[in-house]
Amino acid sequence: MEFDDIVDAFKAAIEEKVDVISIALGFSIPKVTSPYHLDAIDVGSFLAMEANILTAAACGNNGPGIGTIRNTTPYILTVGAFESEKKKKKFMTTVVIDGKEFETSFGYCEAQVECKTAVMCDDEDQKRVAAELGVAGVLYRDEDYSPFRKGYKALPSVWFTHEVVQKILDYLGYSAQNGTSFAHPYVAGKAALIKREIEKKGLKPSPAMIRSAFMTTAFNPPREISIFGKDASFVDFLKALDPGLVYDCSFTDYVRLLCGLDAEGKFEEKYEYNADGLNPIALEGLNYPSIMVVVSTDYLPYKQSISCKLACTGPTFDSYKWNAKQLVSKLR
Repeated sequence: MEFDDIVDAFKAAIEEKVDVISIALGFSIPKVTSPYHLDAIDVGSFLAMEANILTAAACGNNGPGIGTIRNTTPYILTVGAFESEKKKKKFMTTVVIDGKEFETSFGYCEAQVECKTAVMCDDEDQKRVAAELGVAGVLYRDEDYSPFRKGYKALPSVWFTHEVVQKILDYLGYSAQNGTSFAHPYVAGKAALIKREIEKKGLKPSPAMIRSAFMTTAFNPPREISIFGKDASFVDFLKALDPGLVYDCSFTDYVRLLCGLDAEGKFEEKYEYNADGLNPIALEGLNYPSIMVVVSTDYLPYKQSISCKLACTGPTFDSYKWNAKQLVSKLR
C-alpha cells in the first residue's frame, strides 16, 4: 500500500466527518529510522487530529519482542492486546479434510500427534506461532512452492492446490479470537461513546481529551517491566466514561512538538502546514498524560520543572487531590 493511498483514505474519512478512525496497519520500519513525515499513518492521523477526529491504531504485528511497537505518534491512540501466559491457548476449530487421504513425500505422522490440531497458515510468522502452540501440522496456502523447507521448527507440512484450499476454508468457516486486530477497533468504538458522553456535558472533546480519558483511568496492576516498556495499562471503560480531569492538547501544541522533533525541516513540506512564528517544544513540553524526563547520571543531581494543564469533564464543583510518586529507573 502506497503512502498517498493511506493519506487519501484518511482524507476521505475526514470528508465524511466520522467520529473516530480505526486503522489496522503496522509497518515494519522501526520508528528510529522513520520520522513522522515519512510515515503515512502519522501524516494521515495528523490531518484527522486537525479536524478533531481521533485515530485509534494497532500497535503493530511484530510483537511481542522489544522495540516492536508501531504507531507511537502522540496524537494517536495506540492499542495492543494482552493475553496472560497462564491462559490456556487453543484453536477454535479442528481441521478435517472430508476423510480423504493425500499422498505425501514423507510419513512422519506418528501416534504422538494424534488428537492434536492442524492449522492453516499463510506465511512464516503464522507458522512460528503455530509451532510454539504445539500443533500437529501446518497446511500451507501461500505462494512458496517449497513448503517442506519452511523452517523455524520441524512441523509436518502439506501443500494444497487452490481448489482444495477453498474447500478447507469453506469447511472451517469464520472464527476469531480477540487479539491486536480486534483490540483497537474495540477501543475505537468505546472512544466514540466517550466522545458522546463528554459532548452531553456541553464540551467539545478533542482527540487528546478522549485519549487521556483512557490513559488516566486505566487499571495498572504491578508488573516487572522497564520504565521504557511501560504503557498506560489496561482499559477500564466504565471509569473512562467519567474521567474527571483530562490532559488536553491543541492542534498548535502538536505542531510545535513536530517542529521540535523535525531536524531536517521536512514537517511543513509533508504536512502542508506553515509553522512560521511557532516556538518548537520537546516531548516533555507536551501536555500529555505520561510524563518522563531522561537524565544522564553525569548530570546528577538534576532539577527540571514541567507544567501540566488539566481540563475538567465533570461538575464544576468537584474537588480533586493530586497524588504523585517518584519513579526512578536506572539504565545499565
